[in-house]
Amino acid sequence: MNPKKLNNIVLILFIGFCFPVLGQMKFNDMLYSDVTALHYQSLSSNFNKLTFKGTLADNYSLTMEISGAKTNDSEKPVELKGHYFYDNLPMKIYLQGYVHADGSVVLQELVNGKITGVFNGNVSEQEFKGTWTGTRTQNQYGFRLSAFIPTGVAQLEMKHIRTTNRKCGNLLPEKCSSFDVIYPTITNSSASLAINTAIEDQIASFTHIKTSSFNFSSIEEELQYALSQVEGVNTELVVTVEMNKENILTLLYFHSESENDAPGAITSFVYQNFNMQTGNLITLDDLFIKGFESFLGEKIQNSINTRNGKADFINNSFFITNNFEISEKGILFQYNAQDMITENGQIPSIFFTYCELEEILNPSGIYFPFIKARMN
Repeated sequence: MNPKKLNNIVLILFIGFCFPVLGQMKFNDMLYSDVTALHYQSLSSNFNKLTFKGTLADNYSLTMEISGAKTNDSEKPVELKGHYFYDNLPMKIYLQGYVHADGSVVLQELVNGKITGVFNGNVSEQEFKGTWTGTRTQNQYGFRLSAFIPTGVAQLEMKHIRTTNRKCGNLLPEKCSSFDVIYPTITNSSASLAINTAIEDQIASFTHIKTSSFNFSSIEEELQYALSQVEGVNTELVVTVEMNKENILTLLYFHSESENDAPGAITSFVYQNFNMQTGNLITLDDLFIKGFESFLGEKIQNSINTRNGKADFINNSFFITNNFEISEKGILFQYNAQDMITENGQIPSIFFTYCELEEILNPSGIYFPFIKARMN
């Protein structure tokens, strides 16, 4: 969009609207019958994303993010979605289009649902360049954008593993077991090995088979062994990236497990928060002052009682879960069906803003600057 015209639109938006803080929608706000339906969503939103920075008409600096959905047909155009914004203006302009096998791209920009311009060019992992054409005026300007990875952001590559045991396809299909997982690996951090190992260890834990005493050469081999030990169990796992900035990487494991001879499926949600500089998992002790348990435990219990009614914990006593998500607005504490049974039958996801947790935040902790910047 012509940046001169955009200035006027942005001014109107800021005069006419107030921007509230919006809560994040979680998986358990929705009902999924099949984890596989999420595979390509996660591919599009998290893994095949490229960020570019450069100029339009040699004068206007902009940043563009585009994502492509995976396709198994190398000759078929790949659908692209994303947005761009001028670096001195806050308004996102949404993009949709296609990239062809030869790298040629057509991206339409949308403002209020109307096409206002088109980017035509060629894209690679290093560069996106071509010509922008205004829909109304047909004015054309050249653009040249270079791939950009912000400091403290993990570069991700997707992996997809589907494996089955030897009983699949024979005369006893009810004994067939499978494990289907899509997950990210980190490629640009000095702690990539430690993080990727922790991700694969977490994936293997969903098999419920102890494999730590074995020396497997790959996660594929480990999953294949685990499947050889069970019959009629099917597991689907999607690992999505919830946050990726300022050397904090938060992953969500959405897990579904079903048995061939039983109705329905068991689902669970597991979070991991990594320090991308060290590769270590971030713990509650890293975020809060010593003795935080009393204050935090009371807040969590009050929230459960208010939202879910009486809760019976599987181990007969309340505990503060270590399954939590660090987000832009606060911290979410996630319990699963294996932890408790609630009066209303729902599994609690308990969210507190950083301001609500201010009393126990550790002001000398290494993550406090990240948190403080989001409390204003």
